[in-house]
Amino acid sequence: MIVIISFADDLHARAVRRELVRLGKRVEILDVAALGAGDHLTFREGDRMEAIWTRATGEQIDLCAAEAIWHRRIATPRVPACATDNERGFALAQWNALLLGILEAIPVRMINSPLADRFLEKAYQLAVARRLGLRIPRTTITSRAADVQAFATQEGSVVHKPITGSNVRMLATRRYDDASIAALDSLALAPEIFQEAVCGGRELRITVIGSRIFAAEFRPGDNIVDGRTDLETSYRAHQLPASVEAQLHAVMESFGLVYATIDMKLTDAGDYVFLELNPQGQFLYIELLTGLPMASAVAELLAGERVSTRKEPHAQATSPATPSAPTARSPRARQGDRGRARFDLEQRHPGSR
Repeated sequence: MIVIISFADDLHARAVRRELVRLGKRVEILDVAALGAGDHLTFREGDRMEAIWTRATGEQIDLCAAEAIWHRRIATPRVPACATDNERGFALAQWNALLLGILEAIPVRMINSPLADRFLEKAYQLAVARRLGLRIPRTTITSRAADVQAFATQEGSVVHKPITGSNVRMLATRRYDDASIAALDSLALAPEIFQEAVCGGRELRITVIGSRIFAAEFRPGDNIVDGRTDLETSYRAHQLPASVEAQLHAVMESFGLVYATIDMKLTDAGDYVFLELNPQGQFLYIELLTGLPMASAVAELLAGERVSTRKEPHAQATSPATPSAPTARSPRARQGDRGRARFDLEQRHPGSR
């Protein structure tokens, strides 16, 4: 049995379940939002360990008996509307402490360890990436307006973004401009990331699944700072240099991860620049647009099988040295691709990348 912990309508969980079923595996998707709304979680320790998820139907899932668990996405357990804010916060803390404690305690293969997921703040990521030889943007993370102004004067062209995502909406990376300067007084309320703008070139969305690396490239339109907001661009597979792949594997090993998505930029001069890593990042919209078989790779990793090296015929990688031309596709086909990508993008958790 393979267990996927996420939420009920998670498209990624469904895609991986389909691939696991093809491999002959039983799959259980456990919805964290059902905890507190009929589902129960019980942990016992003494002579032996037990971790039982009981569904509202009475069906029990023995987490200790799982072959592997994909800690795909931790949704928010439901707390009765009549609860006060303090009561709701207390209840959610209890559920999260129990679930994450169980996932760390049970002797089951995990993608990824909850502890590895939780301690990957941006400052730490950048420090480790630079230590392992990757180029990173010059960065200032601060709540002090004077430090931002000095950094912007030094760099000339700067972008800024939140340190973490939002549960309400996607917060895009933005150019540091007159509007940003006018809002500096509010910076004292919460720090933010400011970085040199890595101009031009291509953006890379890289998904690491065990020993495999799947990279996709795209070139955002003019004046678009955050490539995630450009749903008109074409994506295609990209072949990373062996040296960059080795550095990314070293980053993953340093963080104790077996799965993550990584955002990088490839400058027109051919430099690869590390931006950030997300241990629960999205890949399905990239698979839809490139044919890279990532859902099957996740399924094979969960099943303990050797990850396939197959590629779809239209997923040929481009050389890092040569910018890619747009794939020749009919307007109707491209519209459909963008629509599927947009649908997946809107379905994902707003605070994720």
